[in-house]
Amino acid sequence: MKKLLVFVLVFCLFPLVSCDPGSFWFDHDELTENVKSIELIEYNNDEAKNIFDDKDKVLPFDFDKIELIETLSDEKKEMFIDDISNQRFLLVWEHLDSPQGRCVRITYQNGDFDILCCNVQFSCQYDSTGAVKNVIGHTVGTELPNKYFITQC
Repeated sequence: MKKLLVFVLVFCLFPLVSCDPGSFWFDHDELTENVKSIELIEYNNDEAKNIFDDKDKVLPFDFDKIELIETLSDEKKEMFIDDISNQRFLLVWEHLDSPQGRCVRITYQNGDFDILCCNVQFSCQYDSTGAVKNVIGHTVGTELPNKYFITQC
């Protein structure tokens, strides 16, 4: 009887802990109307730390740590927006506390921007001052940026 009770408890609790995290999608129309520029940057940050499920520990963006590598043309920007708005980002629990390495920066007309890292688990939305607005967590990966930028991630 005890074994049956343990089996039932495990069977009932397993679905509760095995769910995927939430998802994030970029809105195509919002991007088309509001994106000012899309750039490949290098974020020089060897001090980034791994954090788990503590989005309050994500650091503000440090503008002194970026190096602009490349800016997409308007034609490529439109194609990039088409592709990124079809990409699902998981709102992962484990990610860095700040960007590191090659990243895509999407800047909006109001100065707010998104940082999507290529090679580390970090993506975040910032306001124009660099304060954190929303932590996505998931990386954009290298496939999409490498499709549009001459310089590879």
